[in-house]
Amino acid sequence: MRKGMILGLLAGALALTATAGLAAPADQAKVSPAERKAIMDAMRPAAEHDLGAPVEFVVRRLSVAEGWAFVTANAQRKGGGKLRWLDTPRFAYLHGKNADEIDNALSVVPDCCSVQSILHKNNDGRWAVVEQHDDATDAWFTAYCNKPARTALGKACDAPD
Repeated sequence: MRKGMILGLLAGALALTATAGLAAPADQAKVSPAERKAIMDAMRPAAEHDLGAPVEFVVRRLSVAEGWAFVTANAQRKGGGKLRWLDTPRFAYLHGKNADEIDNALSVVPDCCSVQSILHKNNDGRWAVVEQHDDATDAWFTAYCNKPARTALGKACDAPD
């Protein structure tokens, strides 16, 4: 009897573990489709300025809390088309500026194009980008860990063990 109960508990725990990976992370699950679209629409102009239009996002992380949002996404062309770093306006800007910067950028950005953004919801209910980076190689967002945006950053601000 006891052995059966223990096996039943183990089976239940395994079932919960197996299905946990199928669900969206808790923070993403709380964001309505309309809110998610509004956040992506707020991010798009800056991304299109650097990467060229049109851009859509494949969201890897979306956290929203207390009027703040933190997003990590991969940018792509509409319909899933891949972006090429060499074809972006940002690359063209660097090319015209300094060849050493281009070499440095290409060495640290093997894949194009990730986007990280911190946004704040204005009093009128619209989202506005506070800071956004394409293909960042550092954790620039940690500068916001001691500010109100920390509520959306959550575990990204936790020190590693």
